[in-house]
Amino acid sequence: MGSCLDFFQQRIVEINFDQRRISVHDQLPGKAEKYERLKIENQNGLLLVQGTCLIEGKAYPNKFLLHSGYSGGILLDDAFADSAGVDGKIRITDESSLKDSFGNTIKVKKGILPEFVLGSARLSNVPTGFFAGAIGKQKMSVIGSEILKQFNLIFDIARNDLYISPRHT
Repeated sequence: MGSCLDFFQQRIVEINFDQRRISVHDQLPGKAEKYERLKIENQNGLLLVQGTCLIEGKAYPNKFLLHSGYSGGILLDDAFADSAGVDGKIRITDESSLKDSFGNTIKVKKGILPEFVLGSARLSNVPTGFFAGAIGKQKMSVIGSEILKQFNLIFDIARNDLYISPRHT
């Protein structure tokens, strides 16, 4: 059984938040020339893009899953959050604890990433979540709808391209 993206494999999907419209094209629309082209990695239907967290003047590049179902800004995978030393380097705005099915406590922290770079776009004060002290639970970093909706998007999955253009709102 193939992924639902197989339906769009040879099509171009455009999400235009400015016009509140999703369009499916047989070929790349001319407006893509005005967008920035980023390479995406398709891992069995999971689309990942390179992004960079800027913390205390240092760049931390990472792959991020494009996930419109995650309403937040960014969710960092445990290994990346640990290696970048996010806890203690960004301003924490909220902290809570969850218990897993084995009774282990997992600390959930939300903070503000000073700057996030996607292509040439630089976003400031990005809501960012991570799990403190739970290495291995969150395996993949995520870009959620809080970030995605700041761009008009064109997906060319067959060519592993994502075109982004900042919204005009």
